[in-house]
Amino acid sequence: MHNRMMITGAGSGLGREIAVRWAGDGWQLALADVNEAGLRETLDLVRTAGGDGFVQRCDVRDYSQLTALAQACEERFGGCDVIVNNAGVASGGFFAELSLEDWDWQIAVNLMGVVKGCKAFLPLLERSRGRIINIASMAALMQGPGMSNYNVAKAGVLALSESLLVELRQVEVAVHVVCPSFFQTNLLDSFRGRTLP
Repeated sequence: MHNRMMITGAGSGLGREIAVRWAGDGWQLALADVNEAGLRETLDLVRTAGGDGFVQRCDVRDYSQLTALAQACEERFGGCDVIVNNAGVASGGFFAELSLEDWDWQIAVNLMGVVKGCKAFLPLLERSRGRIINIASMAALMQGPGMSNYNVAKAGVLALSESLLVELRQVEVAVHVVCPSFFQTNLLDSFRGRTLP
């Protein structure tokens, strides 16, 4: 087992914390985000912690950017052992207020971004018998009001992960899903929706 990890949403918050944690164990890290300034800060922290890697701007809505990231892992690291599909956006508003565009944006990033990450990296993970870590949310399990599009996207990540757990067992790719509750991140910086009471 090599120590090669790809993390989306690595420019801040949980993605950055995961990167710094594994950097301390000497992992090689492929750090992806739409926020390039945040990525550079994360890479500095990774190097300070004793790890190394590279950064690449990646919008998880665009499958070609994820396949390019997988190709970069192949070229720089000779493959990949762990992917962390962490990129996500927050949105809210009561159902009557949410536009279909709000739904499309939320599903495109928080659900399809994870689907595309899994698909783009599966060939590398099959080769390394690696593992997929999908970051869902407690919202996947306990649906609060005023967040229907977020809740649905995160429940989809949970359902995807449960499905892949069984399917990918044959090719020895492990699958994990993480459902965090509230903690300090930059998630609300990209929040869309009216302020809820």
